[in-house]
Amino acid sequence: ELLNSTLGVEKVFALASWIELNQSKLFKRKCEVIEITDIELNKISDLLTPNKVLAIAQIPEKPD
Repeated sequence: ELLNSTLGVEKVFALASWIELNQSKLFKRKCEVIEITDIELNKISDLLTPNKVLAIAQIPEKPD
């Protein structure tokens, strides 16, 4: 969903299988993609069962 949004994506940390399935979307976004392992994903995620990808994205400012 994030790759289809207008939010700025700075980095994507993902499993190789996820990267392979989303190559075209990643290419269009031109963001930095870092391939990680299941073990690394578990270390950087607070979720009990992490998905296959985590991203760093820009949070838009609220209008005044």
